[in-house]
Amino acid sequence: MREEIVNAFQEYFIQLKLELDVGWFTMDNASNNVTAMQELQSLLQAREIEFDANQHRIMCFPHIVNICVNHIVKSFSDLRMVDAHAWDQAIPDEGTRTAFVGAVLSDPIAEARGIVRDWEVLGVFEHVLQIPHVAQQRMSSESLPRLGRAAAYLELLIYGWDHVGQVDPRAKPFADLGSNKAYEYYRRTDNSDAYVISMFLDPAFKLDWMEECWSSEAQESAEELIKKTICQYRECMPAPVRDSRHGAVRSTLASSFGIKDKTRRRRPQHREKHLDEEYQAYTSEPLAHEGLDPLKYWEGKRDTFPTLFAMAMDFMPIQASSVPSERVFSSAAETNTKKRNRLSSTMLEITQILKFGLKKERLSFVEGW
Repeated sequence: MREEIVNAFQEYFIQLKLELDVGWFTMDNASNNVTAMQELQSLLQAREIEFDANQHRIMCFPHIVNICVNHIVKSFSDLRMVDAHAWDQAIPDEGTRTAFVGAVLSDPIAEARGIVRDWEVLGVFEHVLQIPHVAQQRMSSESLPRLGRAAAYLELLIYGWDHVGQVDPRAKPFADLGSNKAYEYYRRTDNSDAYVISMFLDPAFKLDWMEECWSSEAQESAEELIKKTICQYRECMPAPVRDSRHGAVRSTLASSFGIKDKTRRRRPQHREKHLDEEYQAYTSEPLAHEGLDPLKYWEGKRDTFPTLFAMAMDFMPIQASSVPSERVFSSAAETNTKKRNRLSSTMLEITQILKFGLKKERLSFVEGW
């Protein structure tokens, strides 16, 4: 029995190697997920399947925001997380500074006593927490959050907290806590090339964000990575197959009328030049508007940018958030209760799809009534 199970696993991994290129996993930032990815790497590499745990792991954006916000909120009632001299320059007057710090320590959120100094502190808290609220709203406005925008939203989060600290020095100690935590996760995006490639393949971003917000060194590194990936995809793409039978028919018809066969396509003499032309044509196009569905865009560009289209089919489906999948599990738990324990797996799947369609208003039994 044990040998049969081992053989079954080996056949499974062989089939996986032949048919499936292991992609990316979007998950929260818990340490057990790190362990799981490392174990998966060991299992795949033992079967001669190339896999890099860091390269193929995507951090859930809402979870990053949640960690940063919790870090800030905890500091509201625990000033040990903040530098003891953080307000020396922001509030030079010692009496005013002592009163402000005392109001923070009194936990005005919980007490809600309505004292003027408490309202001042609450205003500072509001300014700090408004930044992640906006960032989360921008990402949540997409039904399926795109990975190409995750790095940009992280940068906006960091810039926003830095700006709040400059405008209101009293908020700087709290804003710095959030900014430093966000930057810690932002640096981890360097572990996976998918962030840069996905941003480039987003027709509303392309290279525009990199050129405006990144250093020249970071831009050069990103463009080098993008071009390298394009070349790798071109090498893996099958060469166009020419139908010799149809070609012979065309040649016979052309010769019978005494004309040259102009229907034959000439292959490009330099593959690199062809790739460069595809790259330049895509980057020189105007940016798509924000509301455009990227899948519809790439459906229309399949023949124009064949290599980039192949890349888009791999990178664009990568999600920046694990929340949608977690909602699926929560929704299934609401359906598969103890009172419905005789539901078959097929019926459960049908019920879930039906419920999803109704919630998204894609299926309506009263349309036209």
